Amino acid sequence: MGIGKKIKRTVLLPKSIVEEMNKFDISPTQRSYAFKFIWLLMRDSQRKHDNIYSPVERTFQDLESNYTKYYYKWIKLLLKYKMVRRTSYSKDNCYKYFLNTNIITGSPGLLCSPNLEDDLIEITIFEKEQPKDKYYEWFEKDMNSLTLDKKGLEPLFKNRVENVTVETSKIKVVDELLAGRYKLYSPYGRPGSRRFFSHDEINIRSKLTNTSIIVSKKGVILDDLSRFLERRRESVVLYDKNALNQLFSQDYKATRNTTNNRLDTNLTNLPSVYTDWICKRNNLIQIDLANSQLCFLSKMLEDTPELNGVDNFCSFSYNGEIYDYVQDQLGLETRDDAKLLMITILFSSNYNSKGKKEFKSLFPEVHQWLHIYKKEHGYRDISITLQKMESKLFIDKIYVTLKKRGVFCLTKHDSLIIRSRDANKVLQTIKTQFKSFGLKGKLKVTKPDEVNYILLN
Repeated sequence: MGIGKKIKRTVLLPKSIVEEMNKFDISPTQRSYAFKFIWLLMRDSQRKHDNIYSPVERTFQDLESNYTKYYYKWIKLLLKYKMVRRTSYSKDNCYKYFLNTNIITGSPGLLCSPNLEDDLIEITIFEKEQPKDKYYEWFEKDMNSLTLDKKGLEPLFKNRVENVTVETSKIKVVDELLAGRYKLYSPYGRPGSRRFFSHDEINIRSKLTNTSIIVSKKGVILDDLSRFLERRRESVVLYDKNALNQLFSQDYKATRNTTNNRLDTNLTNLPSVYTDWICKRNNLIQIDLANSQLCFLSKMLEDTPELNGVDNFCSFSYNGEIYDYVQDQLGLETRDDAKLLMITILFSSNYNSKGKKEFKSLFPEVHQWLHIYKKEHGYRDISITLQKMESKLFIDKIYVTLKKRGVFCLTKHDSLIIRSRDANKVLQTIKTQFKSFGLKGKLKVTKPDEVNYILLN
């Protein structure tokens, strides 16, 4: 199977990777596929893990359809020279691949250079040409109507790179973990077979390895803090620079995701600081559904026959107060701590959910429902189901309705971006579609100079 009709795109990659790759005795086309493979590993790792070094799944079918059936020629070289490594074969007919930065640079970091941005090289890659359906045409037309001032966005990029800190990385650094079991998460390469450890085991390991205990939304990380932040900085440079270059060159993408039906575009994974600036520059309004996943979960709970005792949970979720309530009831330090606990309970397995006792004490019936659901469908199913519900409402109902009426509208999953002059008609459409869908919620309406909230009951 071949890749079909191809188009050329450009990406920015570190000089060290390009130099290593150019040593390979392969054709120019195969080399471009190898560059594309490495770039997509880093991009998808950043989107999923907030860094460019974590393992990412690639099925045999994906590799053949996105490249050619001869993909093994260059993949073997990447593995032979250890530029890329992979985990053991999985039951899902795939491996997890990750970048082996130690071989590329001879050090634990990717480029450990203060001039990483200057070390990036523009590389041409080949991609399969996608048909330009109505979603692409709508997105392209709306994006081309905007002013994207490169000089205005560049200072935001510089600021993000220069201000990678503990606070901006949304992590905590603690001297010791409190009693409990924790997921020990390695963001760099091959994961261990054992993932959950007691607080004593992690505390002792931290002292023996002279590493910091870093608490992130993915789990506990043991690493030198300065190195951790340097890698975060490098990830920001690589990801942001490529995302902005795509916008400036009008290299647009807009496709429905085959897993969750979401509409994936250049904006859906663009850091919010850039989206906010684009909206301000073009006098656009952002409309977001507060804690949307919990709102859709509440609808699932309400639609479950003979399920009682969930009114409190649903009410707090619909009113946008669920995280504040959990923070107050459990005495958590910040609202983000409450949000992390809720996300962990919702999307982790039944047996390894940190905080499940606390959650159960607040919402026993919801806890029991989640336990049974995950047991019957697998714990990964709940996130996909909620995203499909979100897509059905925000894309199939609201977005398509607005676009058929000729209204400017961009989407970011559970968020709509519209022109100020269209606010009233868009809000009316949202209210109508929410009512038809049977969903309640709290909308956050962000204008260039103010923020308002609207309850949909």
